[in-house]
Amino acid sequence: MILPKNWIEIPLRKIVSEMQSGFAQAPHDQKIGSVPQIRTNNIDKDGELNLNEIKYISSKEQDITRYQLISGDIIFNNTNSDDWVGKTALFNINSNYVFSNHITRIRADQRVVSSRFLAKYLHLLWSIGYSKSKSKQWVNQATVDAKTLNLYKIPIPTLLEQNYILEILQEIEQIKNTQSVRKSLIQDMLNVYFFKIFGNIFQNENNWKQVRLKDISTIVRGSSPRPQGDPRYFGGSVARLMVSDLTRDGFRVNAVTDSLTEEGARQSRFMKANSVVMAVSGAPGSAAILNHDACIHDGFVGFRDLKSDIYPEYFVFALNFFKGLNNQRAPGAVFKNLTTDQVKSLKIPIPPIKLQKKFIEFINQTQKIETLIHESSQILKKLHAEIQYQGFSGELTEKWRENLTTELDVAAQARDMALRVRANHSDAVTISVGLIGGSLDFYRPAREWLYSQLSDFQKEVWHKLRTWQFEEKTHIVPDDSEQFETFRETLDTHASAEQTKRALEQLAGLGLIAKVLLPIPNEDALKIEPVGYVTAFRNLRDDEQHRLQDITALDNSLNNSRER
Repeated sequence: MILPKNWIEIPLRKIVSEMQSGFAQAPHDQKIGSVPQIRTNNIDKDGELNLNEIKYISSKEQDITRYQLISGDIIFNNTNSDDWVGKTALFNINSNYVFSNHITRIRADQRVVSSRFLAKYLHLLWSIGYSKSKSKQWVNQATVDAKTLNLYKIPIPTLLEQNYILEILQEIEQIKNTQSVRKSLIQDMLNVYFFKIFGNIFQNENNWKQVRLKDISTIVRGSSPRPQGDPRYFGGSVARLMVSDLTRDGFRVNAVTDSLTEEGARQSRFMKANSVVMAVSGAPGSAAILNHDACIHDGFVGFRDLKSDIYPEYFVFALNFFKGLNNQRAPGAVFKNLTTDQVKSLKIPIPPIKLQKKFIEFINQTQKIETLIHESSQILKKLHAEIQYQGFSGELTEKWRENLTTELDVAAQARDMALRVRANHSDAVTISVGLIGGSLDFYRPAREWLYSQLSDFQKEVWHKLRTWQFEEKTHIVPDDSEQFETFRETLDTHASAEQTKRALEQLAGLGLIAKVLLPIPNEDALKIEPVGYVTAFRNLRDDEQHRLQDITALDNSLNNSRER
């Protein structure tokens, strides 16, 4: 990707002040506690923080201090199934949360990059499958380790341009939020109409017959395959309902957040389309009708074989009406769960079928409005994705930059100065903030003589290096056996490794290529400084071409001296 002027592309580790993985608790320690812990499910597919299924833990004071999240932190999902690893969100809550070992906390250098800008770009990399391609695959999960994450390449415009891009994205997100508000208003309207038709069913003002839930349906508890994330069970074609689906969609729900394989579905609880389901943890008491076949995990109960004198629509609204009561009855001071026995013993009144049908007719009218909202939301979603791509490539702000040349130059100087300051405190090698791989004109007068002095093999090595790329890297590292051998195999001659290294050294000595030291990233996420350096060779950048002119001038000077 060719970046616009005043943009740079740089490894993630160069622009963050800290990267830290969280901590886990053994299952027997995972009990009701008072400290909320961010886990993989708390980052949704839109890159937003979702606290609907928050877990609470008990932990030592030193762990809480070390692993506390503060507003502005970036949370990166480092371990999950391969389809979900890499999800990223901005933590923007002023409250005491910690995070699990499957989350990496990233703190950006705000002099260089906005936390919100970086979080959105990292999540975009997940959405296009980049994190999946960089992950290491294990028996039951995929992982992006600290070393790999450190090397993610991030396009960095100036802070001035970052903020402008974020403003545009925020406008689109506000429109998306407006759509959500409209859906919420429809839900409120349904609740009001429900109360108008049936009255306060909690008090049963109409003295209708009341029945226990176990007497009007077969109640089953959900189930989950173990271990979590095992590819034998997860990531298949069978939909698996999550609480986040239910809280997103309302009383008719689509299970799109997670999925199981057929083998995983056999170890879960299958429910048919149009079945009623209810969360018993995460959002206890929240009920909905499944729009399609799906499995439910152990945080749900499902209602099968509902009796004919009660319609699913009335049943769901009645259960949600009782939600406040359910929360009061659920055990636990903070994180509340409902037991299956509590659900079975709950009573609801059964109104006449005629009234239930009247309510369903009203629901059908509102469904038409919701369908239009959904269709416009899908169009808006595609538009948002396209604008994101344009924003992070510089295409979105192309015209805007034309009127702010001076301001952007000043902002770029401030950013690059901050990077140089960081380099002085971390890497001994100056950070390259220009685009690597500038073009070489072999026939400029300044280098024509020098080029003619090269052997055929030196010329071949020089030509090959101009187009060299190995896993997105343009450097040749002789100590990297796999990379170096791959480069050597591209040469037409069958030169030895020593001959190839000697040619690179000679080309660097002549000033035709650059010999540099590259820092070896520290695998310890707590430390930014490298563990050492390796010698590498690369093409000259455009701003380094004057070295050839210097060599030619020196040669001319020596010749003149000899003539005198």
